[in-house]
Amino acid sequence: MQKKSNIKPLILTIIAVLTFTIAVVGASFAYFTAQKGTGSSANAVVKTETTDALTFQVGNPINIEANQANFGSGTGNKSYETTATVNLRAN
Repeated sequence: MQKKSNIKPLILTIIAVLTFTIAVVGASFAYFTAQKGTGSSANAVVKTETTDALTFQVGNPINIEANQANFGSGTGNKSYETTATVNLRAN
């Protein structure tokens, strides 16, 4: 007597291919969204009930764009500088 399967191998293959495709598309979308994200800046001033004071100021955002024109062989290095400051006045 031969056993009959309820789910055919073709259907399982289609489900596996669709699942893999969705996973690859989702991971690619997440990667490129994270790479193309915009910069952020924040200034924080903390005041306490004592005479302590903490201030934090972010410098200019760093944005280095690497493409085929400026990232090829012999084009040199890409660099940028910024300065953030933190001040703590303790009691």
